[in-house]
Amino acid sequence: MATKKTNTAPLAAHAAKDITPTMQTFAEWLTTQTGYKVDPLSVQLGSALRGTWQAETRAAKESASAAPKRAPRKLAEKPAPKPRAKRGATIATAEGVVIAEQRHVEVA
Repeated sequence: MATKKTNTAPLAAHAAKDITPTMQTFAEWLTTQTGYKVDPLSVQLGSALRGTWQAETRAAKESASAAPKRAPRKLAEKPAPKPRAKRGATIATAEGVVIAEQRHVEVA
């Protein structure tokens, strides 16, 4: 015997809920403030599911940015910079650190 599969939207249960008094008042306030007759069920669904929508949108953006990108173009190689004369350089040896040049400031 074949089973009958229903095609229900994943968040359909939210549309079946009764409208809360707060959402009814909010829908009336929106109508008063905008002059546009809003549907209380749409107001409730929008308020209840906005966080879910944002999480899905964020996850989609992150997975799209994680997709492999083409390799960057290779730029012409620059010659290595010339070494600069070092002043006050130090050299580490087995006996300790040797200071090649040191400037002293006497404080009176």
